[in-house]
Amino acid sequence: MKKFLSSIFAITLFLGLSGCGSSGGEGQTDQNNEPKELVIEESGYYLSSDTSPYVMYGVKLTNPNENYYVKFPVISVTSYDDEGNILGTSEQTLFTIAPGETIEFASQADCNQVAPTNVEFKVTNLEEDYIEGDCPKVTEGIEVVDGNIVQDGSGIGYRATGFVKNNRDEDIDNAMVSVLFYSGETLVGGQMGFANNIPAGQQVPFDNFIYSVPTYDSFKIVAMEW
Repeated sequence: MKKFLSSIFAITLFLGLSGCGSSGGEGQTDQNNEPKELVIEESGYYLSSDTSPYVMYGVKLTNPNENYYVKFPVISVTSYDDEGNILGTSEQTLFTIAPGETIEFASQADCNQVAPTNVEFKVTNLEEDYIEGDCPKVTEGIEVVDGNIVQDGSGIGYRATGFVKNNRDEDIDNAMVSVLFYSGETLVGGQMGFANNIPAGQQVPFDNFIYSVPTYDSFKIVAMEW
């Protein structure tokens, strides 16, 4: 079901790619300037619970290329037990990542409700996904204002609250809002939510439920176009 939903997201997002420009045919690369693979600069995770856990993770992803954007960056998250057996694997498909852009996001992955010993994060895009040209940054002109984490009224979780501000000259239909948790300088996971229908030059509130939080020293809330 998650892979199906990712496919639906990918189809929907494809319709918004008209702002991306290619200097050649899609998937064409200059043999003297071949694209570099996207770089996972940071990753971390915690488990949603002790009894029926999911992997709640955060990733910092950079496009090191100056002349290539990537349509639908894909991050594969695979959980292993202490003998190296796969417990579960999930993919997260994003929008685009422009030349030189860094995006930070959170999501969750399946480990079949067994606590993993190791979790591997990997970029799985093919060479044809690297398109020579430029593309608008999904993070540009989007700002989180007054981001906070509060105890949920039910007493069983937390809520990420604040405003997503649209500093662009055009409306934003959807924004992905991610809470990233840190222990010292180390990313230890995160959770995601959404904000919708953000008019140009205005801000809208968000109030996203968080099932659980790790032991953390600090957090930040970031947003990008979805």
